[in-house]
Amino acid sequence: MIRFPGGRVWQVEEWIFWGLWQDARPHLKGLPELARRLYPMLDAAEPRLDLRGAERECVRQLRLLVMLVRRDNLRLKGRNFADLEGFTAYMRALEDLLALAAEES
Repeated sequence: MIRFPGGRVWQVEEWIFWGLWQDARPHLKGLPELARRLYPMLDAAEPRLDLRGAERECVRQLRLLVMLVRRDNLRLKGRNFADLEGFTAYMRALEDLLALAAEES
């Protein structure tokens, strides 16, 4: 789950949540505001990222990160998934998160 500053929530199945952060790791070094909030969550293996009270830049960086993860997955065309339905569900969830992040940033 991701809680946004405006009170909105992105809630998905855990495999989608953790898949996002696994796919995001190569991009985190360039996103310091988001990484500062994200690494403690990853270390604790807690499936909840609270961005309430976060600076606008942090949400902007989340939006950029989701765009990068989405791009990477579109390039793979689902080859990194055991079944196409999983890929479709994951991409739909990323689109929803991207829309929320865009509205909040």
